[in-house]
Amino acid sequence: MVRGVEMIVALFGILKAGGAYVPLDPAYPADRLGYMLADSQQTANLTQSSLAGFVAGLAPDPPVIDLDAHPRRSGAARRRNRDSNRREKDG
Repeated sequence: MVRGVEMIVALFGILKAGGAYVPLDPAYPADRLGYMLADSQQTANLTQSSLAGFVAGLAPDPPVIDLDAHPRRSGAARRRNRDSNRREKDG
């Protein structure tokens, strides 16, 4: 992933879910990246659209999850869902 706020959020989500973060730099040699992926025994790869093809080419076995392809919920949608859940609990 490209460094930025999205990377930090993804990193926290990975760690909270009990996963491990393995940084893959496209500048590394392909052999080294392949070894890192094989050694880490990952079950999924999180990435961005700009790097999805690169990651899929390195490790075709585990699924590649493109974070840019999944719609993000807006703050208003989260609030509506939260309010709906509160009404169900109170009701």
